[in-house]
Amino acid sequence: MIKLMGQSVNVTETLVTKVILGTIGCVPANDRFFQNGLKMQTMTQSFGEEA
Repeated sequence: MIKLMGQSVNVTETLVTKVILGTIGCVPANDRFFQNGLKMQTMTQSFGEEA
């Protein structure tokens, strides 16, 4: 959750990764297609310290 113009806004992993993909192109967008591919390869589906 971030503050934007005085309001709290929920930000999903999909949105964050798509913004990074669109600006610097260094990570895949973490959308349902990418997550399904990870499931097929039995890899983790989330980002963070615990992943």
